[in-house]
Amino acid sequence: MISFDAIRQRAEQRKGGAAALQAMLEKHRPDHDRLRTMPDDRILADMTRRIFYSGFVQKVIDAKWPGFEAAFYGFDPAMLNIAPDDY
Repeated sequence: MISFDAIRQRAEQRKGGAAALQAMLEKHRPDHDRLRTMPDDRILADMTRRIFYSGFVQKVIDAKWPGFEAAFYGFDPAMLNIAPDDY
């Protein structure tokens, strides 16, 4: 398995050096104030969307997102804990 250091070195080379890579990473840091005010269902939805983005074309996920919301009961944590026999 390739080490994280090797992956980081490769990324630095591709992105124009360590400072350029760090600047790119800074753009994607979570906004903690926004997270503190987000309801749980939106945090779960955002996490799920990002996970699906990593494996599919983002436009496809965006186009089908209403179906994801319906399939996961709007990401309501209370609804996600219901056993299959209860619905």
